[in-house]
Amino acid sequence: MPANKDDKQNNPSLELLNQYAKYFPHVLFTSQDALEKYASKMDPDTYRDCVDLQEGEEPPESTNPREHMYVLTNLVGRNPTTAAFVATRGSDPNEKVVAKFVMLNDDKQASYARSELHCLAACTHFGIVKHYDDFKSEDKLLLIMEYGSGGDLNKQIKQRLKEHLPFQEYEVGLLFYQIVLALDEVHSRRMMHRDLKSANIFLMPTGIIKLGDFGFSKQYNDSVSLDVGSSFCGTPYYLAPELWERKRYSKKADMWSLGVILYELLTLHRPFKGPSQREIMQQVLYGKYDPFPCPVSASMKALLDPLLSKDPEDRPTTQQLLQTEFMKYVTNLFQDIVRHSETIPPKDREEILKQLQESNERAPLPSSIRYGVVSSQVTQGGYLYKYGSDYRWKKRYFFIGNGQLRISLSDNPENDGVAPKSVNLATVSDVFPVPEVYSQKHPNQLVIWFNNGQKIIAYANTVEDRDMWISKFHRACGM
Repeated sequence: MPANKDDKQNNPSLELLNQYAKYFPHVLFTSQDALEKYASKMDPDTYRDCVDLQEGEEPPESTNPREHMYVLTNLVGRNPTTAAFVATRGSDPNEKVVAKFVMLNDDKQASYARSELHCLAACTHFGIVKHYDDFKSEDKLLLIMEYGSGGDLNKQIKQRLKEHLPFQEYEVGLLFYQIVLALDEVHSRRMMHRDLKSANIFLMPTGIIKLGDFGFSKQYNDSVSLDVGSSFCGTPYYLAPELWERKRYSKKADMWSLGVILYELLTLHRPFKGPSQREIMQQVLYGKYDPFPCPVSASMKALLDPLLSKDPEDRPTTQQLLQTEFMKYVTNLFQDIVRHSETIPPKDREEILKQLQESNERAPLPSSIRYGVVSSQVTQGGYLYKYGSDYRWKKRYFFIGNGQLRISLSDNPENDGVAPKSVNLATVSDVFPVPEVYSQKHPNQLVIWFNNGQKIIAYANTVEDRDMWISKFHRACGM
């Protein structure tokens, strides 16, 4: 949301704070003292009567009105129809939130506001900003939402460009995965975001990122796989060709925007730019984006090129992206990071892991994979370098046979003096190559994932050996 030039974002005038606080005088204040003075004299039941409830909606369960009162502090930005402030919760001045005002000036603006509230409230995914409260007056809507204290991704990109500090590709993979996961949640609810851009992705101090600003989002009666969209809306740099051509569109328009964001993460630049909307439109419709100013791996190009296909049919869905070998690896890597994170509160960590597990369970199998019965007929033996718990690579003998994977010091385990480790191949969930982005020091890596979330990482001397091992595992596991 662009700020007016006259606004001092970090220190807005008391007059400006008062102007917006007066729109909702029972819940907004300009200081904690003013809030406490008001709340101490207020009967909780009176407060409940002041909250605008939808028909059939129950009032807040809390008997402490301060939980639903807020102190406006910093201006984030404003324009003629919206304004956003950082605020603190009355019951906990250390908890920051975002207070967003939407002016209901006409039927169109009111429709967008209702849709934003509906879509935001419907999404409870960890990768989407949380909806806390909402209040409505005759001509204004107030949304209270989660605050991203790390700023937005667009500002991060600009800062990195200024400092000549590009993202490493392994960082891009983890960021991109989280955006895909959040967008998958949106699409699974028959919604389109319709304004997907780096400025609407917010950074949390825990390392988690959140998709926000649902101002143009909409939920449809039909599947968003169909061409159900017709409104021309969004940000020019991120608009898909079909919108510029004023055609009806599907969720594949969001996928185009996702491709633009991936290009930004890789290069710190936008793929389509120009001094005017017309020039941006011509570049998009021509379908050629600027060459990469820096080397980009084959894995990343394989993700990016289909997303920026002019034909929507050629763009993948979020589910198709999540089923690529690259994204499957990042999925498990992200789970591992969350599981061992010391910055994510335990309650949040538990909820994230639960949602990740649910996402994995509902994902369709790729058409190329069919899980069957473990085969005891497939055998393969040879040396690989296994990554150990001491973070060192050690030469080990891997043997597939009789439905088991056996790992020993040598090909003659009876003489090793150490019992080999054996696991049932029925416990293996998948085997695939580690993307080169995550295996630069030791190429030709493969990862064996187990149903319990554990993994074995190893590397072969050649890519041919690695692929042979993966093929043997697939056959032995009935994949």
